[in-house]
Amino acid sequence: MDTRNPTLAEKETWNAFIAKSDSGHIVQSWQWGEFKESFGNPVTRIAIFSQGKIVAAASYTLHKIPFLPYKIAAFEKGPAPTKEALNELKKLAKDENLIFIKLEPNHVAPNELTKNKLTKLLRENGCVPGKTLFKRRRIFSDWRYLF
Repeated sequence: MDTRNPTLAEKETWNAFIAKSDSGHIVQSWQWGEFKESFGNPVTRIAIFSQGKIVAAASYTLHKIPFLPYKIAAFEKGPAPTKEALNELKKLAKDENLIFIKLEPNHVAPNELTKNKLTKLLRENGCVPGKTLFKRRRIFSDWRYLF
């Protein structure tokens, strides 16, 4: 297995993986990263490759705090974190001088046991509950009558 930042030439491979992933979300797409970068927020994409194919992937953005030497990272709508991923995020926090990392996985636990295991893992690794950036549920409305 090879963990690395995918290249621009792997953009379509990245998007195909995100689209078919159980935890795939549009804010993990390559284009969303380009959109965030247009506002000056660097995006880092990390993928784990096995036999030339992506088997895991996630992206996060870095945000500089004005007038301070610190940043925050936003890991929005990515896969549910694992112990290994949390350890890598801790290293990232130290390397990038982060005050915190906003974790908001696109993960719906199939049952209470899975939800409790994930909650326990997060708490054991120093995570604390916070407010979500994205709503947990979506409401779809038919707005055609307005036009």
